[in-house]
Amino acid sequence: MAIVYAGLGDSYVLRTSATNWDDAQGSATINGTAQHSGRTVYSLGVYARTLGGRGGTTYFCYRSYFGFNLLSESGTIDSATISIYLDNLGDTGNSGKAILVKATALDDGVEDHGNVFSSGTTWHDDISSSVDVSTTEGYHDFDLNSDGIAHLQSAIDSSGTAFVGLVSSYHDYGEHAPTSGGDYSRFQVTYTDYTGTSRDPKVDITYITVAVTDNATFFGANF
Repeated sequence: MAIVYAGLGDSYVLRTSATNWDDAQGSATINGTAQHSGRTVYSLGVYARTLGGRGGTTYFCYRSYFGFNLLSESGTIDSATISIYLDNLGDTGNSGKAILVKATALDDGVEDHGNVFSSGTTWHDDISSSVDVSTTEGYHDFDLNSDGIAHLQSAIDSSGTAFVGLVSSYHDYGEHAPTSGGDYSRFQVTYTDYTGTSRDPKVDITYITVAVTDNATFFGANF
């Protein structure tokens, strides 16, 4: 078993749009905004909402990203769980669910918002089931599915880093546009820059144990 904490590059990336929800989800950031790293805690770490006013309607789509450096790890993964310290500051029900998806490496560029996409707005694989985010802050466990385990295993085998994105399960990944004045997702996220490791994003990996066969030869025994 091994516990690996996310690297200091974990971050949130936002996009807002006055056009529609699809545009807010899009791969490019707006006004040159790139990833925001260095936060300890952010109350809009995941945010999916539509607000209307005299100036028009604005669509908000925020995501958080984490990278787990698995350079020193080895072995074949049996199971793995990513734990992130969260608090639900929005609505519950479907809007209160979060999910982890595979992501590509972050590079402080203007395309980081779309690193959960394999191309255009086509999502990478989801790597966990949806998790209900509690209105009481604390660790939330995302048990990785076979795609998630394969994602980590690939990073281990290549001595690399596994990147994941945390998004609204219903509105963002599920493609249900939030309506103005309606239900929305808003999750506070704690990042690696938080003091110590008591609230840091982490992955807990359990490896397959290979049984050792004892082939010792006994001499002088009477059979």
